[in-house]
Parts: sequence; C-alpha cells; structure tokens
Amino acid sequence: MKVIFYVNAFFSLVFALGVLFGKNPLRSALSLLLFFISISLYFFFAGSDYLGFVQIIVYAGGIIVLIAFVIIILGLRRESPDFDISLRSFVGIILLALFALGVLYGMGKSILHFVPQSPYFDTSVAGIGDAIFSRYLLPFEVASILLLVGVVLAFIFAKKEV
Repeated sequence: MKVIFYVNAFFSLVFALGVLFGKNPLRSALSLLLFFISISLYFFFAGSDYLGFVQIIVYAGGIIVLIAFVIIILGLRRESPDFDISLRSFVGIILLALFALGVLYGMGKSILHFVPQSPYFDTSVAGIGDAIFSRYLLPFEVASILLLVGVVLAFIFAKKEV
C-alpha cells in the first residue's frame, strides 16, 4: 500500500518539476496532463472514484485542451534545441501512461480494499451535491466568483497586449 503511494508521489513530483522546468511549452503541458492524472490516483486510492474521474475529465480533459489551444494559437516555439518526439512516440507514451494508470488502479483496488472510507464526507454524487449546496455553499460561491474574476482579468490583460 505504501509502496504504490510513494511511487505515485514520486511521479507526481517528477511531472510537477517537468511543468516548472520544461523549455518546450508543449512538453510542459504534457507534464501537466500527467500530473493531473497522478493526482487523480490519490482520489481513486482513497475510495472516491467520482472525484477521481472528475479530476481527469475537468482538469486532464478540459484544462489541458485549453492550454494546448493557447500554445497552438500563440505559436510558441521552443527556447533551446531539443530532440523531437514523433507522433508515434507521443501516442506510445500516452498509451503507456493509460496502461500504467489502469494497472495502478487495479492494484490499488485489490491491495487497498481494506482502507476505510472517510466517515466525515459522503463521496457519492448525491453526497457531494448535498455538501456543496448546504454546508459549503459560501466557499463554493466565493471560489466561483474568484474564478470569474480571474478569467475577466486575464481577458483584460490579454487585450491590452494585443
């Protein structure tokens, strides 16, 4: 149990450092994608499958696509010469990552079946919805307002530079 956790923690750290120190924006985005997937493994291991899939769908699906569009639209180039990765290698890396995710998920379900569920919070869809719209309504609304302000400010700053 601890070994899988520490392996996932190591890869999370490696992918986060890849985002910070990557010279190629596309590779940094790929490292961010793999970081989000490794974070979702923590939810799966904790027994919250719903939050793990939401992490993958929202962050790994939506946010990374948005970042890729920005990289494509801005036409960002790499800063230093680096080896090129072919489409075949890229697809192979993604398939390997998905295979490793499936293996880790299966191992986690078989090894970690004795981990008790959190008694403090119901991680089902109904439990999360009930908690968001009752006990955590104010933090949920504050977070949504902060996100809206961030999007508006990003638009304003981008408009001044263009």
